[in-house]
Amino acid sequence: MAHRCLPWRILTRSTPSQTCVATRHFTTALPVLAVPITSVDTTLSDLHYNDNLVYHYAGGIALGALKRWREAEEFFEICVSAPAQVPAAIQLEAYKKLVLVQLIQYGEVRRILGVSKIFPLTPG
Repeated sequence: MAHRCLPWRILTRSTPSQTCVATRHFTTALPVLAVPITSVDTTLSDLHYNDNLVYHYAGGIALGALKRWREAEEFFEICVSAPAQVPAAIQLEAYKKLVLVQLIQYGEVRRILGVSKIFPLTPG
């Protein structure tokens, strides 16, 4: 019997993408990743700042594994450029993946707006 991710409706948005990445069922995450997040009503759920980072990092991993470089780049860039006074460890990991995706896609690392404020020793 094939493993599947749990039904989306009973989980937060972060959990399905994390579960699909952990089980290497990347295409299963695509329906959730295809819907852009434009706003979050925190009165309806218990989402936090870190959930946004995890969702976009895991989404970038899934899209990168499927060689959907442009979309993976966008997800990693959202994770990396999320406002923070001190960068989270997941943002550093997303930055590393973003550099790899850009090297694969363009053959060079492109400028990422706002990253030099979060990671002072990086160009950008």
